[in-house]
Amino acid sequence: MVGLSALLIFSLQVAQGARRPVQSQEPRKPVITVESTQTRHSFAVSEATLVGEALGEQGIRLEGKDYLSVPLEQPVESDLVVRVHHVSEETLTESETTPYGATFVPAYDVPLGQRKTVVAGIPGEIEVAYLATKVDGQIREKRRLGQTVRRQPEPAVVGIGVLIASPDEAVQASLAFPHPEGPPTYEMEATAYCPLPEETDGDPWSTSVGLRSGYGIVAVDPQVIPYYTPLYIDGYGYAVAGDTGGAIHGKRIDVFFYGYQETVAFGRRPIEVWVLK
Repeated sequence: MVGLSALLIFSLQVAQGARRPVQSQEPRKPVITVESTQTRHSFAVSEATLVGEALGEQGIRLEGKDYLSVPLEQPVESDLVVRVHHVSEETLTESETTPYGATFVPAYDVPLGQRKTVVAGIPGEIEVAYLATKVDGQIREKRRLGQTVRRQPEPAVVGIGVLIASPDEAVQASLAFPHPEGPPTYEMEATAYCPLPEETDGDPWSTSVGLRSGYGIVAVDPQVIPYYTPLYIDGYGYAVAGDTGGAIHGKRIDVFFYGYQETVAFGRRPIEVWVLK
């Protein structure tokens, strides 16, 4: 016969066994974590549910040009982090400077091959409007809409030295000037001349603009190259457009030499000319 104590212990064990939870055999559902710059939200979904469907069930909608880091049609097969990228547009204005350029004048007290700033240039200023596209608050693209001029540029005035102390110094100054980089401004035909009366309309030492003739003072068509333009002539050196002649039209240029032999040696030839700025 079973005692009362044994019955009580048996009843207690049965009761405890009845209260034990039943272990579920249902597989774990994948979890989607949706995050943006301000929020983060996680939820479980049924396997093979499409990303778009899962977000729709949670009331998550894309607005405007917003987009996800994964396709809406992608099935959810395991835990997944989805980034919502917010796209916005904003009109911005920025100030920009514009170059001032330079105008050139003869500097009679400056040696040939040197320059002197007479008036400093002042850059212009414009206000430019842009349509900025931002992704998550960061600018990804800017499209120019238009501009407003706030200040016109004021060109610098640069003196080009035309002082010739001696023939030797003029040649040295010319040859010391560095050869410019980049392609030439003009392909021209050059003719050498020297201070003989028959080659200089009877006045060998004066030019049509009032300069004294010398090495580096060349004759041009002012419709092609304006007077006082600084030049570099391949095979001749630094020069200043300071004269013209009745036979000089278009892309022709006459280069000055002091000696007859140098003039004959140079002769007439095609040359490359750089406008220096």
